[in-house]
Parts: sequence; C-alpha cells; structure tokens
Amino acid sequence: MKPSDPVLIDEDMLHPGLFVYDLIYNPEKTKLLKLAESHSLRFSNGLKMLLYQGMLAFEHWTGKIAPMEVMFSALKGELKKCRM
Repeated sequence: MKPSDPVLIDEDMLHPGLFVYDLIYNPEKTKLLKLAESHSLRFSNGLKMLLYQGMLAFEHWTGKIAPMEVMFSALKGELKKCRM
C-alpha cells in the first residue's frame, strides 16, 4: 500500500456494532483500520489469515502439525524488517 492510496469505504458506512476487516497486513493499521479505530469499532488486519494459510500449507505438505507460535513470530519478525 502507498500512503497516497485512498480509503475505499465511505466513512458514513461505519456504524456502531460493525467489525472492520482489512486483508492488508503491512502496514499494520491501514487508513481504513485507523478510521474504524477512530469510530471505536472493532477491527483486524489480515496477518492472522496469512498465518493460518501458511499453517494449512505446512500441514498439507509435511503431514505435521504447524508450529503456530514459531510461524507467527517469524511473520512478525519479517514484517518488522519491512517497516524499517
């Protein structure tokens, strides 16, 4: 995402009780998620979806249970490198 990218949701669509989900995980909080936060809405980015997709692939190809904590830690570590 580029800082110049617009929010594609009309702010008027944000209402109490709404859960806002943005598949983007880098940046951690997109403009949409910041907007949701400013409206005191619950929200999430796509990092956990990426994690669970990786876990399913790992289990499919290795036949072993995916090491969730190790994989999540590795994902967060790689994202930190991207943000520097």
